[in-house]
Amino acid sequence: MSLIRELPEIIDRAEAEYFQLRCRAPQPGRRPVFSNKGSGRQAGTLLLGDNAEILESGLASGVFEEKFDMIYCDPPFFTRGDKGVRIPVKSEVVPGTEAVSLRAYHDKWGSGMTGYLSSLALRLMLMRDALKKTGSIFVHLDWHASHVVKLLMDEIFGEKNFVNEIIWTYKSGGAAQRHLARKHDNLLFYARSGQYKFYPGKEKSYNRGLKPYHFKGVEEFQDEIGWYTMVNLKDVWQIDMVGRSSSERLNYATQKPEALVRRLIEMVTDTGDLCGDFYCGSGTLAAAAAATGRRFICADVSPLAVANAMKRPLRNGYGFQLENCTGQSQTVCLTEARREGNRVVLESFTGSQTEIISKRDREKIKGVLEKDPFALVDYWCAGKTSEDGTFHAEKTVFRDSRGHIEREMDEVPEFCDSVWVTDIFGQTARAFLR
Repeated sequence: MSLIRELPEIIDRAEAEYFQLRCRAPQPGRRPVFSNKGSGRQAGTLLLGDNAEILESGLASGVFEEKFDMIYCDPPFFTRGDKGVRIPVKSEVVPGTEAVSLRAYHDKWGSGMTGYLSSLALRLMLMRDALKKTGSIFVHLDWHASHVVKLLMDEIFGEKNFVNEIIWTYKSGGAAQRHLARKHDNLLFYARSGQYKFYPGKEKSYNRGLKPYHFKGVEEFQDEIGWYTMVNLKDVWQIDMVGRSSSERLNYATQKPEALVRRLIEMVTDTGDLCGDFYCGSGTLAAAAAATGRRFICADVSPLAVANAMKRPLRNGYGFQLENCTGQSQTVCLTEARREGNRVVLESFTGSQTEIISKRDREKIKGVLEKDPFALVDYWCAGKTSEDGTFHAEKTVFRDSRGHIEREMDEVPEFCDSVWVTDIFGQTARAFLR
């Protein structure tokens, strides 16, 4: 059966699962495990767990029902492969180890496009219910599936609520021999209703010949290129990708630039509005929302993704909370630390093997895990653990660009009683200070 003939069945199956979830009794609440005070203003929440379960639980409790002003949805693109990253590992004890390959997320679907669309359709239905009547959603895809997902969006959100297909074009390496180089992504922009907020912003439009028009009532400007006017944004955006030397680069697969997501946020929300991202990856939505004075709720099923998403709020001083929605402890490593006056020393760290390491690197990394596990620490925090088990961070140390991390932290407040350690695999360890 062709895909076009299967679409009604895909929608019907997704709707049946959707109604089953919506009729289910509320599940147990989320458990806070990490809190960063930041500047004192709580910018948002990161959630670790399956996004369908998180959305269903949030809707059932009323916390999510028509609460979001904007949702950015950046799901797998149906590339039918695993997406990985290369993380530098520099060990002074184990020679010859410079980097390891980690699997960031799966994009393989046993039932092909049918399985992919079924999974996405269910989640889009739940996201629809989470949007306010004035809210908007952007679904970020590329040539692999955007043409089919638009049909799903028409069915779920209504054809009349389609606003734009935004083309994000960029420069990147590589060229094709049998087709034109594919250098753009597609962002499907739908509103929950005709009442959506919209602040399109302005961009430069250069005059023909780059010369002034001298039209009456038209304000013109000049820069080093030539003469231009300011017009409302068009639906083709040229924004640089996150380059290798970019300060926002986190070595996470398919990381999107903050400039792109920030433009989306500012186009459809006001200061203080709530933004959501349920495939949050490296946490670009969280960073862009906090930087523009919006609140965020972001989720991902991958501990590696959530560990990466925590970095920018920690670095930039934004307040946020991490909540574990899996029902399982993610603390799988062991560590020891001690206090020396106002200094904290990370004494020991014991990691464990993980399946997200590529097969070719597992033997290589085994020696590092046994002999020099500190080479695998990504960042660590000093803070206080409350009675409910939540760790409240006060100071953080990150590994540098060479893969080295300091094992001592100065000027740690006296009330700090514990540390939180995160390794390059997204695994965490906590220990009380001795």
